[in-house]
Amino acid sequence: MTNIFFIIAILWIATFLINMDYITDSFLLFWSYLNILVSDFEKWKLFNDEGLYLAIIAFLYFLIPVLLLYLLKKRVFRSGSNKYTIFFTVLSYLVFFSPLLTQFHPNFHKDIAITKLQPPLTQKKYLLLKGSPLGRSVAGDFRQLENKLVKRSFNESIVFIDSLQLGEKEVIYFQKNSSTNIVKEKIDVIDNGLYYNETIFLLGTDHLGRDLFAMLLSAAKVSFFIAVASLLIASAIGITLGFLAGYYEGYTNIIISRISDLILTFPSLFLVFLILALFGNNTFSVIIVLGTMGSVSLFKIVKVEILSIKNKDFIKTSKMIGFSNYYVFRKDILPNIASPIIINLLFLLTNVILVESTLSFLGLGASIDTISLGSMIQHGQEYMQNAWWMIFWPSLILIISLFTFNSLAEKLNIKLNPNLKND
Repeated sequence: MTNIFFIIAILWIATFLINMDYITDSFLLFWSYLNILVSDFEKWKLFNDEGLYLAIIAFLYFLIPVLLLYLLKKRVFRSGSNKYTIFFTVLSYLVFFSPLLTQFHPNFHKDIAITKLQPPLTQKKYLLLKGSPLGRSVAGDFRQLENKLVKRSFNESIVFIDSLQLGEKEVIYFQKNSSTNIVKEKIDVIDNGLYYNETIFLLGTDHLGRDLFAMLLSAAKVSFFIAVASLLIASAIGITLGFLAGYYEGYTNIIISRISDLILTFPSLFLVFLILALFGNNTFSVIIVLGTMGSVSLFKIVKVEILSIKNKDFIKTSKMIGFSNYYVFRKDILPNIASPIIINLLFLLTNVILVESTLSFLGLGASIDTISLGSMIQHGQEYMQNAWWMIFWPSLILIISLFTFNSLAEKLNIKLNPNLKND
């Protein structure tokens, strides 16, 4: 039992206590999707992508206690967690379960005059207007629940206000220097009889009035997704080509090695800029480019490692028995070169996150609508004097993330290579 177990448990309990109603409703949405799928498979067309994603996240959320108890029983948790591991655990939890933690969509902005450039811990009032009734039916009830739970980038039913005044049949709400009258029946009244809701912008808002907490979690999710996807591509290309060059040698080694040397002669960022300028900047292009560039260093390591062990006795024995080259690679070679590969991938993860953030900062990252750490820093740079929090939070997350992955890579390298402790 370690700090990691307690941290995940505390985060799970805190999440449930803060958003109990929303989480339970999201779990009910999961069962609604499941019932519709079982009763009539043709109705899968009713499913909304964002609603389905929220429902799956809610289902996985309720699986956490079962998973924790199982891992605890298997004694998977061990002592010795450091501050970087704890930070990685907390950030991973927040990013993965962000749909259950945030109140608004990352791109949601409304009534900018009231919500823009609000400092951290700002509290704001808002009205929730009633939507059009969908009718009493299974599909209608299901769609009503989905519309209630799914956070959208545009929601005309939310109106941020400075204050309001109650009349007999009408409500007058004030926004800056203007006032608007609205019939009480059009406002969705909350349980305690209030005509307005309140929200806290935990980390403040940006120049468009968007919630920075929601944006930050979405940006971290995008950056980590691009980094992990790039690593998978780098692993597939680097390990495969490294095996071919190191195991078969000859012309295969010469051709692949010369191509990798040619790529290394160009500055990596310049080559990335060139490719993205030719093929366009979108999430898929960024992943392909970063994965391809990252595979070069992995290719070199795999090739050297295979050249050092290919003539060992256990490899020769497997060949003499008649095992295929794929079997020899999977059973004999890969387990013996796994350690340097894993360490290199962790260091590569740090580089990919940094390069992706740089590209987003320069406007060459994922699509314009996609929020990333680099784009948040770029926008925050313009408002450093008036809204320091816009650049502070994404910069903090980026710096700590880079330190975290570098620290994990170094500790793993020392653990797998004890001789480095004396260096």
